[in-house]
Amino acid sequence: MFHRQRTHLPWRAVPGRAAVRNGRCTVIYLGELKILVENYLQEASDFATLAGILGGFAFSAVVQLLASDTQRKVLTATIVTFEYSSILSFYAVVVFVLALAATAETNTILLQVDSTGNTAMIGIFGGIYVFPMGVALSGWHRSRAAGIATFGLSLITMRLTSVALIQIDLALPVAPCNADRQLTRQHKKSNSNHAPS
Repeated sequence: MFHRQRTHLPWRAVPGRAAVRNGRCTVIYLGELKILVENYLQEASDFATLAGILGGFAFSAVVQLLASDTQRKVLTATIVTFEYSSILSFYAVVVFVLALAATAETNTILLQVDSTGNTAMIGIFGGIYVFPMGVALSGWHRSRAAGIATFGLSLITMRLTSVALIQIDLALPVAPCNADRQLTRQHKKSNSNHAPS
């Protein structure tokens, strides 16, 4: 749920945070890179929609497969895979909808809500990667050729998704690891300046 926007408009955001990743430090909010509450709400809504669509497809696949009369191990594995994707997506929908409600109610981005949103992002990514596995397994119900084809297409889809996620991650701004402490000090100083006397 991280959206960077260069803006000089009034904004509300939590203090800047930094996370070490592969020897570098990725800063969430830094300097002029600020997030507006409206952007945060839009992103939470987009992620909830994505998770809802993904979970709906996975759940409909589970229902269709449960209606099947065959008792094969591949069918059972496919049902479990789609169900796991559906559960991960459902968790993400609940978290993002609650994040929308809390942010809209307080008109500010709460640190606790944002950190819970990070776990929901892991749920979405899990659902995105587990869903093609279910598609790969479902081809084996028809024939060996269909199973090989769906497995290959699922691997291609997962690889393209991984490449897109890595490219987006590399495009995000990078700052020194001490930026978190500097931004927290700046935030505390600005809050003490605005405190009523």
